[in-house]
Amino acid sequence: MEFPISQIPQELTALLPAALLDLCDTAVYKKGARLFAAGDKPADMFFIGHGEVVLERQGIHGNALVLQRTRH
Repeated sequence: MEFPISQIPQELTALLPAALLDLCDTAVYKKGARLFAAGDKPADMFFIGHGEVVLERQGIHGNALVLQRTRH
């Protein structure tokens, strides 16, 4: 399911009150883009409309360890 970048997903509009929807913004991130870094204070909440976000950390040998995957 794809939607224009200017459109907030209908599932999200059903969940949030109007006051919070006014604060919402839409964006597209390229594969591999960093959304959060360890130690950063949370500043945003993300709703995944299309694709997948992977929470990972670096292992002791430098390989990526997947801690969580989330879609939608």
